[in-house]
Amino acid sequence: MRNLRLKELRKEKGLTQKEVANALTLSQSMVSKYERGIMILDIKTAANFADFYGVSLDYIYGDDQYRFNDISEQDIISLSDAEKNELILNILRFIRSKK
Repeated sequence: MRNLRLKELRKEKGLTQKEVANALTLSQSMVSKYERGIMILDIKTAANFADFYGVSLDYIYGDDQYRFNDISEQDIISLSDAEKNELILNILRFIRSKK
């Protein structure tokens, strides 16, 4: 199973599995199974997690180092040229995947 960032995101928000479960109308057991990679995360539930945490689906699945929903202008200014190029490529990939 893939290492999802669900537990990391939950901990950053200071939430319990039960609080996340209530917010997403899941059981605490299901949240635990998703976090541990025991249950396969379907796309609808993954999208709900992404919306809840304010991150992209790519970020949830660990494929993207940037949280598209969390990048500010100041964050971009502070990136190196190589990091800016990588960010632009990731944004283009993301846009193309939505077509």
